Amino acid sequence: MSNKKWSAVLFLASVIFVLGSTYIPDAFFKLLSLFDYHYTEIRMLQLIKSFQLCGVLLTCWGIALLLKKEEPK
Repeated sequence: MSNKKWSAVLFLASVIFVLGSTYIPDAFFKLLSLFDYHYTEIRMLQLIKSFQLCGVLLTCWGIALLLKKEEPK
């Protein structure tokens, strides 16, 4: 894939991570509850912030790929 397509995919993934950061941990916890896992020691606020940070890092990576010049083949 070209750098523009990769940057678009990364930007879309980052938007999903940032906007869904409050809902993604809940979905993981519901999935873990199916396996009778006790997640009382996991802190929700740290998970939300880490998903937001992951989204920001994906955005930076996508911008870097977008600004990178492609070499002719």
